[in-house]
Amino acid sequence: MENQPPSPETKSSFVNVFAWMMIFINGLGLLMSIIQNIIFTIIFRMDDFNNAFKDLGDFQGSLPAFFLRNIRLIIPLFGILILFAFISSIGLLKRKEWARKAFLFLLGFGILYTVAGSVFQAIFMKSMFHGADIPAEFHAITVFFIIFMIIFSVGFIFLFGWLFKKLSSEAIKTEFSPPVAITPEIPTVE
Repeated sequence: MENQPPSPETKSSFVNVFAWMMIFINGLGLLMSIIQNIIFTIIFRMDDFNNAFKDLGDFQGSLPAFFLRNIRLIIPLFGILILFAFISSIGLLKRKEWARKAFLFLLGFGILYTVAGSVFQAIFMKSMFHGADIPAEFHAITVFFIIFMIIFSVGFIFLFGWLFKKLSSEAIKTEFSPPVAITPEIPTVE
Protein backbone atom coordinates (compact mmCIF):
# COMPACT_ATOMS: atom_id res chain seq x y z
CA MET A 1 0.00 0.00 0.00
CA GLU A 2 2.94 2.30 -0.56
CA ASN A 3 1.77 3.73 -3.91
CA GLN A 4 -1.62 5.11 -2.91
CA PRO A 5 -3.23 7.76 -5.15
CA PRO A 6 -3.14 11.24 -3.66
CA SER A 7 -5.66 11.67 -0.89
CA PRO A 8 -8.01 14.67 -0.76
CA GLU A 9 -5.74 16.17 1.91
CA THR A 10 -2.98 16.63 -0.70
CA LYS A 11 -5.12 18.98 -2.79
CA SER A 12 -3.57 22.43 -2.83
CA SER A 13 -5.43 25.27 -1.20
CA PHE A 14 -4.38 27.49 -4.13
CA VAL A 15 -6.52 25.52 -6.59
CA ASN A 16 -9.45 25.36 -4.15
CA VAL A 17 -9.42 29.11 -3.48
CA PHE A 18 -8.84 30.00 -7.13
CA ALA A 19 -11.61 27.65 -8.33
CA TRP A 20 -14.15 28.97 -5.80
CA MET A 21 -13.27 32.57 -6.66
CA MET A 22 -13.72 31.82 -10.36
CA ILE A 23 -17.03 30.03 -9.71
CA PHE A 24 -18.29 33.11 -7.85
CA ILE A 25 -16.94 35.69 -10.34
CA ASN A 26 -18.02 33.75 -13.43
CA GLY A 27 -21.38 32.97 -11.83
CA LEU A 28 -22.00 36.71 -11.39
CA GLY A 29 -20.69 37.34 -14.90
CA LEU A 30 -23.06 34.70 -16.27
CA LEU A 31 -26.00 36.29 -14.46
CA MET A 32 -25.07 39.72 -15.83
CA SER A 33 -24.66 38.26 -19.32
CA ILE A 34 -28.11 36.68 -19.17
CA ILE A 35 -29.60 40.02 -18.09
CA GLN A 36 -27.75 41.87 -20.89
CA ASN A 37 -28.99 39.38 -23.47
CA ILE A 38 -32.55 39.70 -22.21
CA ILE A 39 -32.32 43.49 -22.37
CA PHE A 40 -30.92 43.51 -25.89
CA THR A 41 -33.37 40.89 -27.11
CA ILE A 42 -36.60 42.09 -25.52
CA ILE A 43 -36.24 45.79 -24.74
CA PHE A 44 -34.29 47.05 -27.76
CA ARG A 45 -35.99 46.39 -31.05
CA MET A 46 -33.55 45.58 -33.85
CA ASP A 47 -34.70 48.37 -36.19
CA ASP A 48 -34.45 51.04 -33.49
CA PHE A 49 -31.04 49.80 -32.44
CA ASN A 50 -29.68 49.75 -35.99
CA ASN A 51 -31.09 53.23 -36.73
CA ALA A 52 -29.44 54.63 -33.62
CA PHE A 53 -26.00 53.70 -34.93
CA LYS A 54 -26.59 54.31 -38.63
CA ASP A 55 -24.98 57.76 -38.76
CA LEU A 56 -21.97 57.92 -36.47
CA GLY A 57 -20.41 60.98 -38.07
CA ASP A 58 -16.64 61.03 -37.52
CA PHE A 59 -16.73 57.51 -36.06
CA GLN A 60 -18.19 55.99 -39.25
CA GLY A 61 -15.24 53.75 -40.22
CA SER A 62 -13.69 53.42 -36.78
CA LEU A 63 -13.22 50.46 -34.47
CA PRO A 64 -15.77 51.81 -31.94
CA ALA A 65 -18.36 51.99 -34.73
CA PHE A 66 -17.70 48.34 -35.56
CA PHE A 67 -18.38 47.33 -31.96
CA LEU A 68 -21.51 49.48 -31.70
CA ARG A 69 -22.92 48.04 -34.91
CA ASN A 70 -22.18 44.45 -33.86
CA ILE A 71 -23.03 44.65 -30.18
CA ARG A 72 -26.01 42.30 -30.62
CA LEU A 73 -23.52 39.62 -31.70
CA ILE A 74 -20.70 40.52 -29.31
CA ILE A 75 -22.77 40.33 -26.11
CA PRO A 76 -23.95 36.73 -26.69
CA LEU A 77 -20.40 35.70 -27.67
CA PHE A 78 -19.07 37.04 -24.38
CA GLY A 79 -21.90 35.21 -22.63
CA ILE A 80 -20.74 31.95 -24.19
CA LEU A 81 -17.16 32.70 -23.11
CA ILE A 82 -18.33 33.36 -19.53
CA LEU A 83 -20.38 30.14 -19.54
CA PHE A 84 -17.27 28.25 -20.70
CA ALA A 85 -15.25 29.86 -17.88
CA PHE A 86 -17.96 28.99 -15.33
CA ILE A 87 -18.05 25.33 -16.39
CA SER A 88 -14.24 25.24 -16.40
CA SER A 89 -14.23 26.70 -12.85
CA ILE A 90 -16.31 23.79 -11.62
CA GLY A 91 -14.02 21.36 -13.48
CA LEU A 92 -11.00 23.05 -11.89
CA LEU A 93 -12.47 22.48 -8.43
CA LYS A 94 -12.97 18.80 -9.33
CA ARG A 95 -9.33 18.64 -10.54
CA LYS A 96 -10.16 17.87 -14.16
CA GLU A 97 -7.16 18.21 -16.50
CA TRP A 98 -9.29 19.68 -19.31
CA ALA A 99 -10.37 22.45 -16.91
CA ARG A 100 -6.76 23.29 -16.01
CA LYS A 101 -5.91 23.51 -19.72
CA ALA A 102 -9.07 25.57 -20.33
CA PHE A 103 -7.96 28.04 -17.67
CA LEU A 104 -4.51 28.24 -19.19
CA PHE A 105 -6.25 29.17 -22.45
CA LEU A 106 -8.52 31.69 -20.67
CA LEU A 107 -5.58 33.30 -18.86
CA GLY A 108 -3.61 33.56 -22.12
CA PHE A 109 -6.70 35.02 -23.76
CA GLY A 110 -7.03 37.42 -20.80
CA ILE A 111 -3.50 38.69 -21.38
CA LEU A 112 -4.16 39.24 -25.09
CA TYR A 113 -7.56 40.78 -24.34
CA THR A 114 -6.00 43.22 -21.84
CA VAL A 115 -3.35 44.29 -24.35
CA ALA A 116 -5.95 44.61 -27.13
CA GLY A 117 -8.32 46.48 -24.81
CA SER A 118 -5.60 48.97 -23.94
CA VAL A 119 -4.84 49.53 -27.62
CA PHE A 120 -8.57 49.82 -28.35
CA GLN A 121 -8.98 52.45 -25.63
CA ALA A 122 -6.05 54.44 -27.00
CA ILE A 123 -7.54 54.30 -30.53
CA PHE A 124 -10.98 55.18 -29.19
CA MET A 125 -9.67 58.17 -27.22
CA LYS A 126 -7.66 59.37 -30.22
CA SER A 127 -10.59 59.05 -32.66
CA MET A 128 -13.02 60.55 -30.17
CA PHE A 129 -11.10 63.78 -29.78
CA HIS A 130 -9.59 63.97 -33.25
CA GLY A 131 -9.88 67.53 -34.53
CA ALA A 132 -11.83 68.73 -31.48
CA ASP A 133 -10.91 71.86 -29.57
CA ILE A 134 -10.27 70.50 -26.09
CA PRO A 135 -9.72 72.73 -23.03
CA ALA A 136 -6.24 72.51 -21.46
CA GLU A 137 -7.67 71.19 -18.17
CA PHE A 138 -9.04 68.18 -19.99
CA HIS A 139 -5.55 67.19 -21.20
CA ALA A 140 -4.42 66.66 -17.59
CA ILE A 141 -7.43 64.45 -16.90
CA THR A 142 -6.77 62.51 -20.09
CA VAL A 143 -3.10 61.94 -19.17
CA PHE A 144 -4.13 60.81 -15.66
CA PHE A 145 -6.70 58.42 -17.16
CA ILE A 146 -4.15 56.97 -19.61
CA ILE A 147 -1.53 56.45 -16.86
CA PHE A 148 -4.14 54.83 -14.61
CA MET A 149 -5.26 52.48 -17.40
CA ILE A 150 -1.65 51.52 -18.20
CA ILE A 151 -0.97 50.66 -14.54
CA PHE A 152 -4.28 48.79 -14.29
CA SER A 153 -3.58 46.83 -17.50
CA VAL A 154 0.00 45.97 -16.54
CA GLY A 155 -1.27 44.78 -13.15
CA PHE A 156 -3.78 42.45 -14.78
CA ILE A 157 -1.19 41.17 -17.25
CA PHE A 158 1.16 40.29 -14.37
CA LEU A 159 -1.71 38.70 -12.39
CA PHE A 160 -2.81 36.57 -15.35
CA GLY A 161 0.81 35.67 -16.10
CA TRP A 162 1.43 34.63 -12.48
CA LEU A 163 -1.75 32.51 -12.44
CA PHE A 164 -0.73 30.96 -15.77
CA LYS A 165 2.70 30.09 -14.37
CA LYS A 166 1.18 28.71 -11.15
CA LEU A 167 -1.33 26.50 -13.00
CA SER A 168 1.50 25.30 -15.27
CA SER A 169 3.74 24.27 -12.37
CA GLU A 170 4.65 20.60 -11.94
CA ALA A 171 3.07 20.45 -8.46
CA ILE A 172 -0.30 21.57 -9.85
CA LYS A 173 0.02 19.34 -12.94
CA THR A 174 0.52 16.24 -10.78
CA GLU A 175 -2.51 17.20 -8.72
CA PHE A 176 -4.59 17.06 -11.91
CA SER A 177 -3.12 13.77 -13.09
CA PRO A 178 -5.45 10.80 -12.92
CA PRO A 179 -4.63 8.40 -10.08
CA VAL A 180 -2.44 5.52 -11.09
CA ALA A 181 -4.04 2.13 -10.66
CA ILE A 182 -1.98 0.00 -8.36
CA THR A 183 -1.73 -3.70 -8.97
CA PRO A 184 -0.38 -5.73 -6.11
CA GLU A 185 2.67 -7.78 -6.84
CA ILE A 186 1.99 -11.46 -6.60
CA PRO A 187 5.04 -13.44 -5.65
CA THR A 188 5.83 -16.18 -8.06
CA VAL A 189 7.06 -19.54 -7.00
CA GLU A 190 9.82 -20.99 -9.08
